[in-house]
Amino acid sequence: MLTTALSLAGAGLALAGNGPQPLPGQLPGPPPVRVEIRGQSARAGAGSSCWSTGMDDGTSRTVCADVAGPITGPTLPARGKRMVHIDMGAPTLRLTAGLPGKRFRDPWPTDPTRRHWIVRLPRRLERSSVLSLGGSFSQGEVPYAVTLRRSRG
Repeated sequence: MLTTALSLAGAGLALAGNGPQPLPGQLPGPPPVRVEIRGQSARAGAGSSCWSTGMDDGTSRTVCADVAGPITGPTLPARGKRMVHIDMGAPTLRLTAGLPGKRFRDPWPTDPTRRHWIVRLPRRLERSSVLSLGGSFSQGEVPYAVTLRRSRG
């Protein structure tokens, strides 16, 4: 098994079919994840992970990336009890979601491929919170995160 370390920012993925495919000359890596709340969306930052891909010659290649923590993109406005739509970018075996100090129902898939999921936010949100997501794929497990900002509307 070949293991290579790289920055997730340079993973270079293109979506095709049911999951991410590496661009020419790029190594495979975790799929990009989009989180949407009431029509506004942001790409979730990915954390440290290892991603395995079967090769044409029957071998597999594993790419590992070690980051200090998921780097989140733009914040999403959110209110308590809102539905969060999550596009995992590829079929997902299991998804967990959490906010610091909050408990709520696990996300549930909305399509047979288990690529699209929904989670309902808890009733009360802090002014700014990080929604942590844990995606389990057949190729590996990846932590993601997106920052939420409590809104009035």
